[in-house]
Amino acid sequence: MSKLSKKSQTAKDKAMNTAVLRTACLLGITVNATILYVLKDIKKEQCACDDNDLRHVFCTYYAMFLIALNSALLVLGSKEMLQQIAPLMNVLNLVNVLSLVTYLHKLASTDCNCEFSSIQRVVRHVYYLIAFFYIVAVINAVFFVFSIYTQKD
Repeated sequence: MSKLSKKSQTAKDKAMNTAVLRTACLLGITVNATILYVLKDIKKEQCACDDNDLRHVFCTYYAMFLIALNSALLVLGSKEMLQQIAPLMNVLNLVNVLSLVTYLHKLASTDCNCEFSSIQRVVRHVYYLIAFFYIVAVINAVFFVFSIYTQKD
């Protein structure tokens, strides 16, 4: 490969990384805006099972935080900043997914019957799927770490 084609390939890779980052930011803003809409809708309907549930508060503020963070990343386009906070975000995303899944499941249960809109049902089922993939990823990571420790040199 010539020097010109290497520079060209590097520029293409950088442009692709920036496009992927910005697409992920837009997706993050959209998903978290939908979560805020659903959580606001639950508060508006005044469900009896929703009395000061900490999961609702956490998910609401965390969705606002992620919208702000994704907006900043969209404007700044800083991949380095995302890489520095990615481990913390992964832990918080796991907590957020588990909180939202258990909260929406509680509201959809027959005791509460607080699932008012079809959007709430869609979000609940999407989060079930996301929780499943998180659980599979955690199990995979545990087995990977276990296999590394049990290997003989």
